[in-house]
Amino acid sequence: MAKKQIEQALQNYVNKGYTLCPDTSFLMNASDVLAAYKRERIVISKQVYNELDEMKNAPQGAGHNELRWAKEAQDALMLLDDIRATIVEKSPSDVFVRYDLTNNRDEKIVADYVHYRDQYEGKVIFLTLDADLQAIAQNTPLDVADVNIKKFHRKRKQELQIYTTDEIVQGKKVNPIHRFFRRAYILIRNINEMGKKIVYTVGGIIIILAVIAGLFK
Repeated sequence: MAKKQIEQALQNYVNKGYTLCPDTSFLMNASDVLAAYKRERIVISKQVYNELDEMKNAPQGAGHNELRWAKEAQDALMLLDDIRATIVEKSPSDVFVRYDLTNNRDEKIVADYVHYRDQYEGKVIFLTLDADLQAIAQNTPLDVADVNIKKFHRKRKQELQIYTTDEIVQGKKVNPIHRFFRRAYILIRNINEMGKKIVYTVGGIIIILAVIAGLFK
């Protein structure tokens, strides 16, 4: 499963006494992973909390993805309330200057956690599934969770294709036979797509070789 690598990484950080500092992307994709650490110290940026609050209600006529995002945001907020996560203070302006951070939403999150780290002088680990934000955080004193983000999203996408809107949003169980055929359909489709790429690649190589052979005639 996509979340397996995250579970393994978090266990390592928790064992070393780190405080967990998730961003919005992490909570929207893997909030349930944090449920195992209710007794551990988990803090949340007010910016992250506000973003989840904005996304918790899907617009009227929302499609499959929008409904899923709203449900993920709702689940994340419920978890944060359940574990009584501490909301960290908003970072002062000097943090942005010191670490060359802008005032956009993403970098506000990084600044809040940097400020928390500096204020309490403890070990904190930044949890993100956003590659751009990961790179930004790595240029600050924050320790950043070692997660293969590209691999995670690839596996996560494959997993989500298996589930229907009813399963994701309403928690309804789907007939296992229906799920089996859905998996088979997606597998066949992926094989077809891979086959096309191979054909195009081989065709391209043949054309290049033919051109090269023509040059040496």
